[in-house]
Amino acid sequence: MAPSIYAVAALNMIAFALSVVLTETALTLDFAELVVTASWLERRHDLPLLAALEQVGVVVCGYRLLADPGGLWALQAPLHEVLLAFGGVPAAMTLSLRLVQDRRCTTATITVESAVWSLPGILVCLLSIVFWRMARAVRQATGRYRCIL
Repeated sequence: MAPSIYAVAALNMIAFALSVVLTETALTLDFAELVVTASWLERRHDLPLLAALEQVGVVVCGYRLLADPGGLWALQAPLHEVLLAFGGVPAAMTLSLRLVQDRRCTTATITVESAVWSLPGILVCLLSIVFWRMARAVRQATGRYRCIL
């Protein structure tokens, strides 16, 4: 149990240090990377407390993508940053799911799998809103719809 506590403490210190330094997109991707690291460590060294850290990491990634900086940021941010954040986190969660899938902790598997399936859906919704706004702006500027891609 003691190695699990030390591993959780070390990963939390890394997350705190990087939260001071990184920007919105990089910090969100860093939290997703910490989930992958916790999955790998939990698989390799059989550290049971890291499954709880994985679940907290998934919740933090969801919070970062939906609330702070969130959906309003995604509607105003450059498209490459939105695609990087909303595409990189599900990719990292997919890797984490591959690492966690055969382990005995089903709650971590369910949490990671829910992120894998829900976050791309949220990205599709946000992109549809962005493209709808772009089409509406083109319509108002020119009087007719044109291809915006």
